[in-house]
Amino acid sequence: MNLRTSLLAGLMTLSSLSSDFRSGFSATAIAQEALSLEQIMSDPDWIARSPESPVWSRDSRTIFYQRKREGNEIRDWYRISLDDLKSRRVSPKEAVTAIPSRGNLTADRTREVTTRHGDLFLFNHETGETTQLTRTSAVESSPVFLAGEDRILFRREQSLLIRDLTTGLETEPVRILTEDAPKPEDKGDQPLKGFLTESELELFDYLRQQRTQRTLSDEENKKREKLLTTDVPEAFYAGKDRRIVDTEISANERYAAIVVTAAKPASDGRNDRMPVWVREDAYVENREVRELVGTEHESPENVVVFDTRTRKEFPIPFDQLPEISTARISVKEGTSTSESEPGKEVEQPQKPRPVSVSSLNFSKDSKWLLFQCFSHDNKDRWIVAVSMAQFGKPEAIKVLHHRYDEAWINGSDRFAVFLGRTSSACFLSEESGYSHLYLANPSKGTIRQLTEGAWEVSNVSISHNDARIYFTANESHPGEYELQSVEVRSGERSVHTSLGGLNDFEVSPDETHAIALHSTALHPPELWLVPLQEDAEPKQLTRTTTPAFRKIPWATPEFVEIPSRHGLTIHARLYQPAEPSEEPRPAVLFVHGAGYLQNAHKGWSQYFREFMFHTLLTQRGFVVLDMDYRASAGYGRDWRTAIYRQMGTPELEDLEDGVEWLAANQNVDRGRVGVYGGSYGGFLTLMALFRKPDLFACGAALRPVTDWAHYNHGYTSNILNTPETDPEAYQNSSPIYFADGLQKPLLICHGMVDDNVFFKDTVRLTQRLIELKKDRWNVAMYPVEPHGFRQPSSWYDEYRRILELFEEEL
Repeated sequence: MNLRTSLLAGLMTLSSLSSDFRSGFSATAIAQEALSLEQIMSDPDWIARSPESPVWSRDSRTIFYQRKREGNEIRDWYRISLDDLKSRRVSPKEAVTAIPSRGNLTADRTREVTTRHGDLFLFNHETGETTQLTRTSAVESSPVFLAGEDRILFRREQSLLIRDLTTGLETEPVRILTEDAPKPEDKGDQPLKGFLTESELELFDYLRQQRTQRTLSDEENKKREKLLTTDVPEAFYAGKDRRIVDTEISANERYAAIVVTAAKPASDGRNDRMPVWVREDAYVENREVRELVGTEHESPENVVVFDTRTRKEFPIPFDQLPEISTARISVKEGTSTSESEPGKEVEQPQKPRPVSVSSLNFSKDSKWLLFQCFSHDNKDRWIVAVSMAQFGKPEAIKVLHHRYDEAWINGSDRFAVFLGRTSSACFLSEESGYSHLYLANPSKGTIRQLTEGAWEVSNVSISHNDARIYFTANESHPGEYELQSVEVRSGERSVHTSLGGLNDFEVSPDETHAIALHSTALHPPELWLVPLQEDAEPKQLTRTTTPAFRKIPWATPEFVEIPSRHGLTIHARLYQPAEPSEEPRPAVLFVHGAGYLQNAHKGWSQYFREFMFHTLLTQRGFVVLDMDYRASAGYGRDWRTAIYRQMGTPELEDLEDGVEWLAANQNVDRGRVGVYGGSYGGFLTLMALFRKPDLFACGAALRPVTDWAHYNHGYTSNILNTPETDPEAYQNSSPIYFADGLQKPLLICHGMVDDNVFFKDTVRLTQRLIELKKDRWNVAMYPVEPHGFRQPSSWYDEYRRILELFEEEL
């Protein structure tokens, strides 16, 4: 850091007049700047304490929601009655009983069983009476009514229990032990055999009498057990060294299904460690954190169904799944045990690939079991239904849907459930290239697509009578999310809202209204009441932004469409200074994090500090561009998977197209463009400076991934496979291998207790830059900060450095 920068670091007040005059801006711009960096990075309570977690009362007449308490992280409850639409705080005592928990309803919707604080409650909708069913130190959860609706099934810790609502009796519907079934000779009640035994019995009266007494006693005990009602079910055995992941019981109580796996997960590596430097006891703590990609292996999961009436077991044979044995990933010579020619791709052995199982559930009529299988390489997804009428037969297994993706299956497509009280299965799939709703009939073997188009479905919920499916869709614009529904029988689709912006919806139990957590680019989320009848106007219910926030003239982003070199459209936010300029302007590209995330939407950004920082930059004459590069969410499967095996290549092309567009259309000086971003955005900043040294004049990489071989397994293996099977993908995608390309000023900022992207990433890159004898780079480390900073002082210091970098270099 040079002398001038050091002086600026100590003296500059970022809203000061001297800074503006030094940068050559007008008096009008100075007068409008009622904003400082210190204010932007302070506790966000000064912006708003927005509504959170809205929920409807059971009678659909009251809305409950939470708000953060000023100055701490405690949340308080509030209520809004539809009678007067006024917001009132709920007392702690009232909150214990008044706030409804989502539960399971009887078919006539008159009774609901739910949990509150780990205990079971029964609510009568007709009388308003609430009955507490349990009061224990254990945690009860997931209650559902069984057939007849006079008994409920629920979980207590790891056990499944049934409670009779009439008698209060609790019973264990099935007993499944994680051990091997005992052999007859191990049961201890079998008579001894063999020459020596027979000789002893023939010789001694005493031994013959003892055997006779034992036989009579055993027979008498068995007779008594049959008369008693306190006996527990005879156990099923899942096998030794096994672990039960999930258990479900059919509504008629006849069938039990389990997901079972190995007791100890397989692993080739060890957990990494992270030093915690600043502690009350003054000693450094070495905290154990996650493993690295390729060393953390999931154990295969299997499904077993038990018939409690016939005592039969039905292990589901996964080798029947289509293409389960098809090799999806090739490995290179040098990383495998193959003796083939160097460099030749070698297919892995064609044996059934291991899978994980989710969405285990029985249909309400107990005729079908539904579950999903995902291959551990995340290339295949199967939705499977098992017919209980054909229990134990191969033909009982119906694969309702199979999808192979040469890149990876989208995590948001893991939704699959039976449609209420029918045997039809509703699920999401990217089969068409976008995430859409489908309906499968296992009896007929048919699938019907319910929604279609170049837009995406999310946040699915099903109406109480199973006739309609509600969902959020970005059909009108990729960055606008509205409430829609589709009628199951006819397929007729309805659009219920046109609020614009970003919205999360909660439909009322009587389906006459919806709550919307609605936000725009300039306004944080607020509660809106949305009538579901046609031509009814929505009403804003809350206004939680502070006067201090409202009085600032925030830079309104333009939502622009940038043409790419591939003939695609890149959606982006563009922030411009309020006053025109005849001279070309400097510009900054902000690169959002998380990879699969959308930030060019029309709602309030989770990068709200960056949004405010961009206003500050525009006040200082910068143009700011925030692009949803390829890999961002909301634009379909092909956009999502463009980075497969080449992270940092298509995104960098998009950033380059963005810079060219700015220079050609927005009066930007091509030689004065900077870049910054955090996490994935930090990674892309490094890739840009290392691989395209002439693209940007400088950059700030915050908490960046520098080597994907050191990131986690779940995220990284989807995109790059594993380092052992695909080393080329890791080398082509990791900035540390391209560090020799650094020519422009670089700032790296990283929290030292980051357990997501380890601080080690920055340490390793630092050593690499030292060995390469690179200059014009700096590292700022933050001893108490995790991946997402928490201390306002750290936020301020980080962005002070970023602003200094841009003002110095651009």
